Amino acid sequence: MALTLRNTALHTAIFVILSVPSDSLWTCTSDADCDYAGCSDVDGSYGCRLFLCGHGGTGVCQGPPSCPAGQSSPNGRVKPESCSTCTGGKYSLANWQSCEPCSAGEYSQAGASQCSGCPAGTFSGSTAASTCAVCGPGSYSPSSATACLPCEPGSFAEESNTASCTKCAGGKYSPVSGALNSTVCRECAIGMYSIPGSASCSACEAGTHSPVEGSTGCLACDPGTYSSEEQSTSCTACSPGTYADARRTACIACDAGTFSSEAGAESVETCVRCSKGTYSDVKGADSQDACIACPAASLCLYEGQTSPDFSGFTAIAVIATTTGIALIFLIAFAYWKYLRRHKPAVPSPPGVGGGGDPGISGTRQSSNTPTAPPPPSGGPAPPTASPESPHSDSQTCVVCMEKEATWAATPCGHRAYCEEHARQLKQSGQPCHVCRASVREVIQIFNAGAAL
Repeated sequence: MALTLRNTALHTAIFVILSVPSDSLWTCTSDADCDYAGCSDVDGSYGCRLFLCGHGGTGVCQGPPSCPAGQSSPNGRVKPESCSTCTGGKYSLANWQSCEPCSAGEYSQAGASQCSGCPAGTFSGSTAASTCAVCGPGSYSPSSATACLPCEPGSFAEESNTASCTKCAGGKYSPVSGALNSTVCRECAIGMYSIPGSASCSACEAGTHSPVEGSTGCLACDPGTYSSEEQSTSCTACSPGTYADARRTACIACDAGTFSSEAGAESVETCVRCSKGTYSDVKGADSQDACIACPAASLCLYEGQTSPDFSGFTAIAVIATTTGIALIFLIAFAYWKYLRRHKPAVPSPPGVGGGGDPGISGTRQSSNTPTAPPPPSGGPAPPTASPESPHSDSQTCVVCMEKEATWAATPCGHRAYCEEHARQLKQSGQPCHVCRASVREVIQIFNAGAAL
């Protein structure tokens, strides 16, 4: 009967053990492991201490006790008085069987459930650190540092426990690493500059300058000045014949055909063009003397010419030559027409005529044509009036060759134009078509006895 009861209880205990979640069970090896209130057998029929642990065997107990965070036990879940507190530099979570050391750059106090990073300005160089060491002067550290860092060149740290180093002011520099104070910061020389925290000074670029020590930046050269080299302490004024706008590394020469006598010129507007009739092929001319008069057989019709225009003169010469040849033909044609209108009477042979005495010259005249008076003895016969020209001194315009020339050019006095072309001559400013003299005025000519 007793054997049957014991077997039944054992089977029941084994059944319950298999059905109870594992996180509420732990292993016991002695009566002491289960000697606390609440420790019970899985079915409540027998005390855990008597049934499982009291007979020298290994059993499983059920109950709430466990080691909290910051403590540990080899078994993990035992009665509270069996848990050990983690020492400084270590930590644990609930139910851990051992405490773990903190990593380098971290620390913890006793009974910690987690490690903390070292604050900025401190460090821990090994594991399981319970405190962080302080960085000394000339060094710094960020948070969770495993070592202190020396201050970089261009900075310094006068105190311990520094999270960052102090930068040298602008216009100064320091090549020293791990500097302890500001005495290592030196002023930049003239022609150079620096920004805060510089390990060295920078040279001013060409086109700029720095006239004083300790500059935080360079000054651009003013208009009319320049600096062609780095690290310049001043800017040079542009010489005559050149100019410069702001921040120039060199002055710009005035273009050929212009000149400038002004020193320190600020813009191209100061370059003056050579006048008409002159030219200059020199860049950067500093006076009007550089403008040379154009030679003969060339043209300089515009301001600022860089060379005389021979092609234009050649074209004009060709036009003038062609025009001259045409004018010669026109004059010849006009003269031919003039001769036709003023042709003298031809003497008739002896015995020919209206029945006059033999040996007297005369022309055959119609009954309606007046006859000229006989010429003086030994002189030429006067010209007879042509039916086409009522006046003996009339002629045609040398331009249109049609209308009567009743206008003359002055001061040369050539009567060679009709009214229309005389007025065009005056307005165009052309020379006289007959003698090529300049025309100041045109006047109308009236024949004696002509109707006004």
